[in-house]
Amino acid sequence: MRWEEIWDAALRIRNLFLNSPMPPDLYESLMRTITSFFYDQPVSVRSSAPGEDSTQTSFAGLHESYVNILGPEFILEHIRLVWASLWSDRAILYRQELGLDVEQSAMAVIVQKMVFGKKSGVVFGMNPMDKDQAVVESVYGLNQGLVDD
Repeated sequence: MRWEEIWDAALRIRNLFLNSPMPPDLYESLMRTITSFFYDQPVSVRSSAPGEDSTQTSFAGLHESYVNILGPEFILEHIRLVWASLWSDRAILYRQELGLDVEQSAMAVIVQKMVFGKKSGVVFGMNPMDKDQAVVESVYGLNQGLVDD
């Protein structure tokens, strides 16, 4: 496929996720769980695709994650946005370039209570430049400034 065809397909799939009604049983189950755990708590809604980060692949920044989301309806809306991000043109093109089977693509969503720390960081278990080292990167405040760039 040409890039324009991938972009068009990605846009159509994303719109299906965002504009199709969620199955009632799934909606009710998610709403009940979200309301019981996070009714008035700000949360992060994070992507977690199987195989997202391995020795052969790194999907860092390709799938959406959101911070400081408040209210059950907004949390559900952002879960849908994360699901839809599995089918962004960038993510589809990256999987195609790596020769990954698109039909095996999946997306989990993690909803976590927000913790407003003074400092945030990311730990990498292996430095790609030196496999005998781990890497710790940190910033002041939320780690969005670190992971979104």
